[in-house]
Amino acid sequence: MGAIRAQKGVDQSFLYFFFIKNENNWSRLSVGSTFSAIRRNNLDNLEIPLPPLKTQKQIVTRLSAAQEYKTQLLAQHAKLRELFDSVLDKSM
Repeated sequence: MGAIRAQKGVDQSFLYFFFIKNENNWSRLSVGSTFSAIRRNNLDNLEIPLPPLKTQKQIVTRLSAAQEYKTQLLAQHAKLRELFDSVLDKSM
């Protein structure tokens, strides 16, 4: 088991969002039958486009806000679905 840590000048959250965005690409690099893993040499050779740290932080701020908004929308959707279902149950 391993971890990916940002080097100096790289925002850890920027890496998180980069890996989430490119999640489908990692499946072709993964190996293992019990659980999927990516070999270290594949990670060592991975090129990640890095804007300046200030820009990384701006990107993270925007993506974090969008992620929070999405979480709120999903929670509202679940509540609306629950309300809808309860109204249908009462009318039948």
